[in-house]
Amino acid sequence: MVEDDQFHAAYLSDAVTEALPEVSQIVLARDGAEGEALARRDRIEAVVMYLQMPGRNGID
Repeated sequence: MVEDDQFHAAYLSDAVTEALPEVSQIVLARDGAEGEALARRDRIEAVVMYLQMPGRNGID
């Protein structure tokens, strides 16, 4: 999950965990560049990201 607001990140993490109990881990990045680095490093199956983010965005 890429989210620069801590409140929204916590809310979305809780919502995903509740809706999809089979999700074993949620990885949080604070901007698009960090999210891209994590996706390249780890085996990421899905990304939740706003289209307008600092640095890299959801379209990049």
